Amino acid sequence: MPFLTILLGGLLVNVGLIGYLNPTIFGTFDKISPTALIPAFIGGAIALCGLATLIKPAVRKQAMHFAALVGVIGVLGGFMPLGRSDFDFQKASAMAGVFTIGLSLAFVMLCVGNFLGVRQVRRQQPPIT
Repeated sequence: MPFLTILLGGLLVNVGLIGYLNPTIFGTFDKISPTALIPAFIGGAIALCGLATLIKPAVRKQAMHFAALVGVIGVLGGFMPLGRSDFDFQKASAMAGVFTIGLSLAFVMLCVGNFLGVRQVRRQQPPIT
């Protein structure tokens, strides 16, 4: 899961950088705004959590739960540019919001599935005495 976390975080960083440096890839735009970098900050935080689990496995549980929380923030925050653009999918900000929502939602769903799987495995193990 740490490598997948780093990958999805990197994809979100790319969405933010493309939205800021070359928004015409996503569609039309009025002006370049620093808020276009928000997906990059969300992705950076997620990727750092994945990197932390590789560097120090003892913090895996806390780092992955924090990454999932940041993913939920990404899902909710992705609706901001959609609302501001009146759901006009020709605008770059709306498409960046769609990509942020999609990637963040996929990440959160993978995290929840992983958390549930770990819990199930722990329940099946005999208690340590």
